[in-house]
Amino acid sequence: MRNKTRGVGKIDKWDLVFAAGLIACVCLMLYKALMSTGDDDEHVLILNAFRLARGDRLLVDDWHMSHMSGIFLAPFLWVFHAVTGSCDGMVLYSRCVFIAVQAAVGAATYLTLRRYGRPSAAAASLVFFFNVPTYTDMVLYYNSTLCLAAQLCSLLLISVCGRFSFVKAVLAGVLFSVCVISSPYAAFIFLAYTLSVPVYRAVVKKRGGAFAPVFGFKCWAGVTLGVVLSAAVFAAAVLSRASLDELRVSIPMLLSDGDYPGGAADGIINLFSKYKKFFTRHSFAFIAPFAAAGGVLALVAAFDRGRKRRRCVYVLLACAWYAASVAATLLHKASLTVKPQIAVALPGMIFTLAGFVVYICVSKKNKPVYLIPTVLGLLAAFARSCESEMVIFAFGTVVPVCLTGAVMAFGGAARELFVDGGARAGLKKAAAVSLAVVTALELSVQAGVNVYPKFNDEYTYYGVARSEKLDTRISVGPLKGLYTTANEEKLYLDTLADLDLIKSECEGPVMVASKLSWAYLYMDSLTVGAFSGCLDSSDWLPYKSEKMKLYFKQYPERYPEFIYIPYYDNHARVYYLLRVKTPVEIQKGIFENVREDYPGELTRGKAGYIIRTQA
Repeated sequence: MRNKTRGVGKIDKWDLVFAAGLIACVCLMLYKALMSTGDDDEHVLILNAFRLARGDRLLVDDWHMSHMSGIFLAPFLWVFHAVTGSCDGMVLYSRCVFIAVQAAVGAATYLTLRRYGRPSAAAASLVFFFNVPTYTDMVLYYNSTLCLAAQLCSLLLISVCGRFSFVKAVLAGVLFSVCVISSPYAAFIFLAYTLSVPVYRAVVKKRGGAFAPVFGFKCWAGVTLGVVLSAAVFAAAVLSRASLDELRVSIPMLLSDGDYPGGAADGIINLFSKYKKFFTRHSFAFIAPFAAAGGVLALVAAFDRGRKRRRCVYVLLACAWYAASVAATLLHKASLTVKPQIAVALPGMIFTLAGFVVYICVSKKNKPVYLIPTVLGLLAAFARSCESEMVIFAFGTVVPVCLTGAVMAFGGAARELFVDGGARAGLKKAAAVSLAVVTALELSVQAGVNVYPKFNDEYTYYGVARSEKLDTRISVGPLKGLYTTANEEKLYLDTLADLDLIKSECEGPVMVASKLSWAYLYMDSLTVGAFSGCLDSSDWLPYKSEKMKLYFKQYPERYPEFIYIPYYDNHARVYYLLRVKTPVEIQKGIFENVREDYPGELTRGKAGYIIRTQA
């Protein structure tokens, strides 16, 4: 194996190659950041962070679980608002912040792993960069922060295995706490780690082997200290602004969010039922034979005691299986039109399984470099899947961490096969080249899926292909700086005109009865008059729910003075695919039902209904 410390402090050609590659990737993502106004969820996530930056209380003022991860973006938005004095361009700014953090973690990945092979480290970093969940939501939120924090945590633990540092172990614990805030189910990972330390040490002691530093009591103590300190700071921040009585009311409401099952057992049971439904649905059943073939290949390789002698065969089979599975995914219509997130998530999951086959078949292994990111990534992905309805895509959001280990395994295997002479030298070199080609393919697939639609002057909205050109740049408001279509810009400007009417007369809370969350950003200092800025416009239930009534009973000062209901909501367009009603009819239904519970003076604006309530 290559000397782990030789030349680490020197700059060589691979450092320059990586730097050039990272700059090119950042430029592509910056181009993507300019194109289209984005997913409604993205605006909700930015609003969550802005509310915290503006002074809303964590766990109390917003009764939707997604707001917790807003604490990571909130400081950046506070600085932006303090400097500019408005929310103009806030969406584009949030995207740029995300790209900067994404690039920084990518660079940290390379700097940490380059001692184990610079070409492999460069490939692992760039593959990770393009696999971080950014297809629809280019912002720091629970999916991306879970992935980024898990990656940094794994890098610190790899460093601890190279040379123990208590400070790094503590920092790993802090990052683990970030994972828990992003995905509460991730708390079970720390429990599993705590239980595995004494078990591992007992097994190794019995066998007479050497202890891995990551399972040492010092490392565990450092991680635990980081978790405890983070929990103490979080609890102090919450309790300093909220009473226990308020928390007793709000926490059950947070847990009542449909995306977060009520208990651990429910989450796990739901997970298996969701995966069964996914693989048996007609539109996605195509992937089941490929998944089964990959599982069989992995099991055969794992139980084959002569796998190292037949490593070339297994490597070639793994590469061929990856190429066939990815080709089937990309060529399948449902992957790219009905659920384009599938085309983002599946290739990474397939690559991860191929990496396992390659890892167990090579002779020279660096266990921490492969096992730490792979195991931590899989456990975090499992945790995220337990609490989400997104099935494969939820799992795929943390798979980039696993890919780091898989790419490093590919790189180590390629070096071993390429330099190993003797019998079947040609076959070994072919296997090594196949590993390099497959790694390049994974990088290309993710770059293409993320960026290609933008170059094609097309974009998708929840899988709905749009043919209009993005040739109009917005010049005002939260979406300032973004390119969209001429029709979308007109609707946007008409909505701003309606919101200006509300801003000129309103001093109290405002409710936007849709998922038009950027409207709250435009109204800036006005309070959100609802239990969350994330109100689904697929029906009118959130506005008439017991949850909303309880919220206003708990906080009567947040009862809306004005309610805005767009005539046409982008998010409702999604439900038009699944329902008989048109988006306009859906919004009209919302209006009629909101009017029943929120009577008041009605004004018809350019783009929506304006109701001054009898507050």
